Parts: sequence; structure tokens; C-alpha cells
Amino acid sequence: MQNKCIIDNAFIEDTGFIHIIEWLSSHCNCEENQIYFKNLTPIYDIDKLNSELHQTDGLFKSLLKKNLLIETKIKNLSQSISSMNIRDYFIDANNFSEIRKMLNYHIILKKYFKNEDLKEWDDIGLDTKETHLIINEIDKIIDKNMNIKSNASKEFKKINKLIEETESKIETKISYELKKYISLGYLRDNKTVFRSGKILLPVNTSNKNKVKGVIDSFSSTGQTCFIQPISLVELSNKMNELISDKNKEIIKILIKLTTDISLKRNFIKRIYNLIKYYDIHHTIASLGIITNSKKPNFGDEIILKEAKNPLFILNKKQYIPLNISIKKNNKAIIISGPNSGGKTIIIKSIGLYSVMAQCGLYIPSKQANLRIFKSFLSDIGDKQSLSDDLSTFSAHMKEISHIITISDKHSLIIIDEMGTGTDPDIGASLSIAILNKLTEKGALSLCTTHLTPLKIWANDHHNAINGSMEFDNKKIEPTFTFQMGMPGSSYGIEIAQRMGINKKIIKDASSNLNKESFKMET
Repeated sequence: MQNKCIIDNAFIEDTGFIHIIEWLSSHCNCEENQIYFKNLTPIYDIDKLNSELHQTDGLFKSLLKKNLLIETKIKNLSQSISSMNIRDYFIDANNFSEIRKMLNYHIILKKYFKNEDLKEWDDIGLDTKETHLIINEIDKIIDKNMNIKSNASKEFKKINKLIEETESKIETKISYELKKYISLGYLRDNKTVFRSGKILLPVNTSNKNKVKGVIDSFSSTGQTCFIQPISLVELSNKMNELISDKNKEIIKILIKLTTDISLKRNFIKRIYNLIKYYDIHHTIASLGIITNSKKPNFGDEIILKEAKNPLFILNKKQYIPLNISIKKNNKAIIISGPNSGGKTIIIKSIGLYSVMAQCGLYIPSKQANLRIFKSFLSDIGDKQSLSDDLSTFSAHMKEISHIITISDKHSLIIIDEMGTGTDPDIGASLSIAILNKLTEKGALSLCTTHLTPLKIWANDHHNAINGSMEFDNKKIEPTFTFQMGMPGSSYGIEIAQRMGINKKIIKDASSNLNKESFKMET
């Protein structure tokens, strides 16, 4: 796809999009599409996105109706197709069989695309008349077991007949030699041995000079001598010559077939691309069905209703659905709340939904309206680097510096635990200055924090808004439900009390809370 977005590897890892890529690449049917999905990158061309989503939609609707889609399992044929017009190049029988299988898929799909849900596929499907002609050409030469047919050429037929006659003579001769030496008692075993393409007699070493033939080898104990009877040497040599002639004739036959088929190379390539294209959308539709997803829409606002993180669905884990609405003028969402309350999952999920949508994937939600971004940037997790001698805070600042440099009004930025790793006052002051800059540039920043000054900043800034994770005060535990428009408390004191911290310490901690902090957290 053209118009590719900027997306850091960190963003792909942080949001878990890497696992979506892995699922897609492991569930596609065309071998070459594994490479396509492993390199899957979001795009920002909205017309192209809507066109691709429309192509998926018909397949998705068919799957919703429990209709089985055609699974086009084919190997990577790019090398064979691109090289077939090179002089003296030939496609081997296995790859010709794969090409034939691909062509048969084209015929099957063309019929299947007559389904009312698949009109957009029928429109881009190629006529199958040429497909049948190419299949017939291949069928004349290669059988269903990927072998060259005996009548592929007059010379090939002649060689095969001579091979059959020679094999018959060898069988007759070895039977005679075996019976003769069995009756004389010279053999260690009453059957022949086949080694290195030779038929050998297992002769007692003490009798090796009594058998006319060529010594091939000895057993590990030295008690058995393996001898090729002299009467078979000439026949074996003839057989080897015939096999060599057969292989040479096979190459001639395949070169001719490749040359003949190469005249239709562009048509075959178009079919191959169509099959791969179908498989890409089939795989995307299959993921959409498994995750109970819907086709995303694009606009100026982000609206997610009952959205579920697909990674939780694929791993069969419980997840509280996300409901969120981010207006066009909202440039910074500051999410606060208790530890392990789900703040980080919220920003990761929104990042994941956005990347998925701009890769033409469906979103697990009842409604998914998303904005178009041209860059996806993140700073999540412990960035400490021993190799660069960077502390956690220094590493975070290095990443933030990078984000500030390349971000613009088309950027989606997710930052976890903003302002941590240094003195809280300094961390808060730096974070506010950074947020002011990012907001000024027009980027959308989704940040989590425990710092009260950031909550105050979001409350006062006309382009920012607070969000929080709900907390059950009675059970003293998070509910993992997101609330827009109000900051959340970290509930550190309540959680400490629940974990058994001494009541006097809890009371002392409560009295030490400054009034501004208390005001924001209530």
C-alpha cells in the first residue's frame, strides 16, 4: 500500500500490534502473504482504506452468514512466474503443479464470486477461458501426482520403454544369480541388498573369491562381503545411462512447457496477484469474525462503543469494554486512577484500534469511528538502557525528545506514567511543558499519570481533558471502567490500608495530603 505512516517498532510492540501481525501471518493461506502481513504498515490514504475495507466487507458478510470461503493454499510462486520468460529457464514439475492448482482456484473463485455479497470481487475477477487453456497445456505434460507423463514426448516414451525392458532383464538376471549362489551356500542371507543404486549379494567373506563380481563393501563386522555380480554390471551401467537420458529429456520437456506457458506470463501473474489479494482479505475477514468486529469509519472524532481489545479476545481473557468519545478539539487526554486499574490498557487499546483500522482491519466494537493519523509514537515501559548508560528517566526523555521532533497535527502519541522517574515536582513541570508543546503542534496525546499537577493542567487547558479509571470504594478495588471528563484518584492510601499497613500510618498519611491534591482527587 502507498502513503505509509510513520510507526515506531516501539509502538508496534507497546500496543501489541505485533501479535495481530503474527496471527494474520500464521493464518493466511498463500505462502507469500506471510511476508505481506509481517510487513503490514498503516496507511493514511482514506480513499484507499475505504476501498480495501469495502473489498473485505463482502467476504466478512459471507462468513457472518456461516458461508465457507474458498481457502487458496498455494506456495510462493513469484520466482517461477517472474523467471519463466528467461531463456533456458524451466519450472519444475512441483511448481507447475502449484501453478495448475492456483489456476484451478481461479476457476472455483470466479464461480464463487457470483454470490450476491461478492459483486465487488466478481467485478475484478478475470475471465477463465484463458485459465482453462493453460491448465490443459500443463495437463498434457504433468499428471496429478506431479510426475511427467510417459507420453510427454516421443523420446521420453522411448526411453521409458527401454528402462522397463532393462529393469525386467535385471530382475531376471539377479533372480538367477541369487538362486545359484544360495544353492552353493555362499550367501550369508538369502536375499539381495540395495546400496548406492546397486543390487548386491551378501556373500560370506570366506567365499568372496568364489563369486564372480565387483566387491562393493563389507559389513561392520567384516563377516559379510557385498558383491555386485559381473553379469549385472553391464545392465546397471546401461540403466544409469538411460536414467541420465531420461533426466535430460525431462529438462527439455520442462523448458518447452515453460517457454509455451511464458507467452501467458502476464495473465498468470494477474491471477496470482488476484489469488493473493483475495487471501489477504479472507484472512482479515476471518480475524474480524473471530473477534466479533465491525468495519471502522473515519472522521474528525474518535468514538468507540463497547470496544474490546482483540488480544484479550484471542487469548480468551475477560476485558471490560471501552466506551470513549474524543472530540476534534481534544488534543490531550490525561488518564489517572489506581495502580493496576487499566490506565495503560486504555491508551494501548486506542493505539491498537487506530493502527488496525489504518491497516484495513476490523475493530472489535459496536461502533468504531477513528481519526486518520500519519505517525504513531509511544513512550511506554522501562526504557533504561545499560548499553547507552541511560537511567530510566534519561531514556524516557530521549524518547520524548524524539516524539517532539517528529510529531505534528497528524500524530497519535501514547505516553505511560508521564513525569515519573525524577522529583515529582520537576517531573510534573517538565510534563506540562511537553504537553503544551505537543498540544501546540496539534498532535493527539493519550497519557497516563499519578501526578496531580497534570490533572489540574488538563482541567484548565481548553484542548485537554481528564479521564479516569473507576474505583469501587466499598471493595477497595478497581472496576476497570473508563470515565471521561474527570480525574481519578490513585487510591494509594486505601489500597495500602487494604494490604495491611498500620492504621496510625494510614491516618498520618491522610493528614499529610495537601489540600490541592485532595481537592483534585475528590
